[in-house]
Amino acid sequence: MKQKCATFVIASLFVFVVLGSAWAQSDEEQLKKLETDRAAAAVKGDVATLEKQTADDYTFINLYGQMSDKSQMVNNFKTGQT
Repeated sequence: MKQKCATFVIASLFVFVVLGSAWAQSDEEQLKKLETDRAAAAVKGDVATLEKQTADDYTFINLYGQMSDKSQMVNNFKTGQT
């Protein structure tokens, strides 16, 4: 469970780093705050924030090649699997 959460946070941070360099400073700061808030929500298990800040077409592929979508990710947090 901890590995899934860590993988999620690391993947999220990687996406931020790649996208963050493409925007102006003010946009970059906004994205940093969003990602920081999202990472904190993941650590706290704040399902409402994760649902709000996750796109409907969200897809995650873990280290083992398993895919999950937004509803699976949210459900994993709700049930304590993540």
